[in-house]
Amino acid sequence: MASPASIAKHPLHPMLVPIPLGLWIFSLVCDLIYVLGWGGAIWGEMAFYTMAGGIIGAVLAAMPGMLDYRSLATPRVKNIAMAH
Repeated sequence: MASPASIAKHPLHPMLVPIPLGLWIFSLVCDLIYVLGWGGAIWGEMAFYTMAGGIIGAVLAAMPGMLDYRSLATPRVKNIAMAH
């Protein structure tokens, strides 16, 4: 699929999605380490910053996704993208 938000014919949205997912999973791990008492206060702070980074990364991944969505022409494909 051709994408208006791409670099060298590679769409940006699929490349950016794993970043917030990884940060959110690591935030959960940091929270668990902190709550279970396996680490110091730094783990609670790290959980906060990785959660914030995940939110920022999600917004950055959503922008090229929205550009791709707006470029869709077929109603069926647009419905599938809306569900996504």
